[in-house]
Amino acid sequence: FIITSTGGYSPGVEVFDSYGPKSNDEYLLYYGFVIKNNCDASGFCRDSLFISVPLGDQETSKLRERKIALLKYLKKSPDSDMELDYQYELRRGSGPGVPSMLLYFRIKVATEQELDYFLTRNKISTDAVTAGEKKSKPKLSGCEVISPLNEARALEALAEHCANLLKEYPNTYDENEATLKDLENENSPDYVRRTAVTFILSEQAIYKFWVDACNAVVPILRSTNPSFELVDELGAIGKNKGVSYDLKSFVWFLMDEMNELIYNK
Repeated sequence: FIITSTGGYSPGVEVFDSYGPKSNDEYLLYYGFVIKNNCDASGFCRDSLFISVPLGDQETSKLRERKIALLKYLKKSPDSDMELDYQYELRRGSGPGVPSMLLYFRIKVATEQELDYFLTRNKISTDAVTAGEKKSKPKLSGCEVISPLNEARALEALAEHCANLLKEYPNTYDENEATLKDLENENSPDYVRRTAVTFILSEQAIYKFWVDACNAVVPILRSTNPSFELVDELGAIGKNKGVSYDLKSFVWFLMDEMNELIYNK
């Protein structure tokens, strides 16, 4: 195993190597350590986890069947009708898995009228969805956002799901933060326990982010119709100097989605 430097070194000079930007999953799996607040200089965090979200049975069987058919048509569900837990990558901010996850939640909470509107605007035939006719992954021709109200309900469902997952941990986020602080202040810290608590905190931080982010934007989405005023109100959150990079990136993503909705009305 050989490492070649790109510059000269004098004898006795300490040499450093980088593990590269990775998630805590990767650091723990390949190197046996994790990083507290694993963010780069811009504030971007690569930590992620997968959530399994049941479609639920809160509506009529007909509406439920339409949703299952549409999710399969969009290739966002398993092939089996019996497997109705859909898995999505979850990370703070607006990572690559966010659009797919949010589209699932929009369909999950949609009414009959909202599904009709989504199909019409994206030029998707109801018969084609029902028959499962597709030669390739369909390209949505309009906009994946249905309405501000649907978006609010989708984000409320996501926040509720994340809040319930947080409750499954034996200790809260704040309790684990206090524990980690105590471990760091010990003269002979328990490295294994400190690593475990740090890793758990990185998971809880993702769930906590989505609960807080959804609660921040839902009142705005519920208060106005699709308009540039709505986009401005969302933008005001992102302009706040005290807002984290993660929340800013999510708000910017949501602003782009709402602008698409306005232009595609």
